[in-house]
Amino acid sequence: MVANAVRRLQDKKHHVLFAFFSYKDPRPSRTQPLHSLLFQALSDDESLRPEIFSLYSSNERKFTSNPDWVRDLLLKVLQDTPTFIVLDGLDELDEKCRGQILQDLFHVLESCNQIKLLVSSREDSDLKKRLTGKRAIQIRVHENNRSDMENFVEMECHRLLDSLRGNCASDEMCNTIQGASRPIIKTADGKFKLTGI
Repeated sequence: MVANAVRRLQDKKHHVLFAFFSYKDPRPSRTQPLHSLLFQALSDDESLRPEIFSLYSSNERKFTSNPDWVRDLLLKVLQDTPTFIVLDGLDELDEKCRGQILQDLFHVLESCNQIKLLVSSREDSDLKKRLTGKRAIQIRVHENNRSDMENFVEMECHRLLDSLRGNCASDEMCNTIQGASRPIIKTADGKFKLTGI
């Protein structure tokens, strides 16, 4: 669902940076998500690369071990660019780690009003507490989301089928895949994680 939101924002020509977290790495360093966001921003704007490379070359140790320095560098890169930062799966991280990541990004948000943050997560009490009082809108996905899931599966299936047809897949193969997508909604039982195609 979040990957789809990122894709839609990008399709509308918005500048989007994202980080997807996983239970497989519940304690990434504070610099890992900041590096990821920074590298995405640099890949989008090549004109910034020489200046950032110069800063990196003269501060290599800070770049690898000082999250405050990396956060401020990210802020410098994003200062004049309206940007959506999307975080998915914060609930997969341990409480201390996600708190530090949110604290870094709140600093960026407070320093630059052109940045918007989208957090997708299960409702954990510490996350709810950290987001309270922020410019936040809470959207809850309930189990009554069958029509949303049907639309999502249909859209992803069409995207897959278009790609397959573009690679000369047969009509028989495409029909088989389309038929196989129908049970996905029933199996998912209200959980978007199981509907990825």
